[in-house]
Amino acid sequence: MSNSPIAVAYGGGVNSTAMLIGMRDRSIAPKLILFADTGGERPETYECLGLMSEWCSREFGIPIITVSFRSEKHGYETLEQECLGSKTLPSIAYGYKRCSLKWKVGPQDKYVNNLEWAQDHWKSGGLVIKAIGYDSQEERRAKIVSNEKYKFWYPLIEWGMWREECVELCNKNKIKTSKSSCFFCPSMKYREILDLHKNNKPLLERALEIEKNAEIHTVKGLGRSFSWRGFVDEIEAGSIFDAPQTECSIETPCGCYDGE
Repeated sequence: MSNSPIAVAYGGGVNSTAMLIGMRDRSIAPKLILFADTGGERPETYECLGLMSEWCSREFGIPIITVSFRSEKHGYETLEQECLGSKTLPSIAYGYKRCSLKWKVGPQDKYVNNLEWAQDHWKSGGLVIKAIGYDSQEERRAKIVSNEKYKFWYPLIEWGMWREECVELCNKNKIKTSKSSCFFCPSMKYREILDLHKNNKPLLERALEIEKNAEIHTVKGLGRSFSWRGFVDEIEAGSIFDAPQTECSIETPCGCYDGE
């Protein structure tokens, strides 16, 4: 690695956790570790985030810093509030990624923009290295190489690590992980909706309220080609006991996605 400072974009899931373990194992020290909170993670993800922050403090001498987007104009403090207030669904339901750009990428970039060491590095002509946890099965997502401020680094791809190896590395280091994404993310798979129905109905009801409240014209619901309400009705009618063999119609994961 070069002497450029490394800012880790920590997603809170298996892949970015394995990325941090791999950096520790290779004696690569990050300057900064950021987690952008949409306010819509599952409780178990927040629990794992706290534990991982303690791990980073021990291993790297720095905790994970949580950043968030806040709308001064509308008063939204979470993506859920924005969806309800604007009567819409997360943008990935319509084929866009504005939700992850606005609520994930934006707050992290804003935070780094205000750091003196980052400003000094840019003034000297250098680029801050942004580490992102896409694994070797996600090379199609690693399209951006650099921009005027960052050189994008995809360690897991560089190290040839697949999803299964990330899981194995986390287990080997006895680090608890959780799926990271909003509980109402349109990219969720059928089995994840089933899991919400089984294990966290209050969160599922909040997701269904977003769908019910949205003024939908071009899609059928949170599932884009189907409504979550209709799927849940089938579950509760006893028509569905396991995840359908065909998966949800949104093939491209949102920018928040950090492994299942």
